Amino acid sequence: MMNEATAKLNYDTACRFMKQEAYLQAIEYFERTGREKRFTPDTLRNMAWCQFRLAEEAIFKGTPSSAQERLKLAERLYREAGKAFLQMRKGKQSVEVQERIDFRVKDCRKRISDIRCYREFIERKEEFQEKLKDKSRKTITQSGALPISAILEIEDNSAS
Repeated sequence: MMNEATAKLNYDTACRFMKQEAYLQAIEYFERTGREKRFTPDTLRNMAWCQFRLAEEAIFKGTPSSAQERLKLAERLYREAGKAFLQMRKGKQSVEVQERIDFRVKDCRKRISDIRCYREFIERKEEFQEKLKDKSRKTITQSGALPISAILEIEDNSAS
């Protein structure tokens, strides 16, 4: 285990990367913080946010499998953070600290809800695209036209 100062430095570095939207680097430093000290609820919540944002990027870039994996991880991290915040809530805290904890718990719950919506969107989009492919294949078959793969195969065989 590293000392408190190193853990704090890594956490602060991770937060700077997160503010710069350098999410992969931020995750790396949040993980270092967790290995050096322990994963605090805020560390888990911040890692979840980074995974969530990377999932959004994957959705917009058209890589749904990557997005789904990141969303699953983000959801797990938000759940862990929420549980840890609720555990903190049981302790004797000032009203101000209790309010901050409550805010973080609500944020975790909201993000989990957002993640579910994204995951449903991805699943529906994939189903829709599969239906379009099926419809396209049926249309080609019904019209009597050969699919492009069959045309290319014929051309390859005639060239031999």
